[in-house]
Amino acid sequence: MESKLRVFYGFTKLNKISKKRELAVFFENQWRHNSKEWISQRMEIAYTRFQTEDEAIDGKPYTRCYAKYSIFFDDKPFNGDIEKALEFNKQSDIKNVSENTLKEIYDACKETYKRIYPFFKSQLKSTPKQLLLF
Repeated sequence: MESKLRVFYGFTKLNKISKKRELAVFFENQWRHNSKEWISQRMEIAYTRFQTEDEAIDGKPYTRCYAKYSIFFDDKPFNGDIEKALEFNKQSDIKNVSENTLKEIYDACKETYKRIYPFFKSQLKSTPKQLLLF
């Protein structure tokens, strides 16, 4: 069963305040008519889904409208590898979301990442090269 509250997946827009690339997940804790507009000012939305009943119950005691969870994929343990960060996010959602939805979220976030950051390449396939000094 789903609630009317939503979960937004995306990448934070870089500016003077947000200086690190991050995968951001916003949970609505209460319904607002302009939630999507408010969140889209802060991040590029890749995927939106409705919360499960368990997720909605977790947000009840909060007085804030949103709860944000961030994965800074330039820091350890991801070291700039978007694939590892998306896999970590997938493991975090595995108890609340079906396998098909997890795949949709993974694919949508990966496509949005490629569109926003075309100049960053995944480190998954690259191998370190030895520096020749002489």
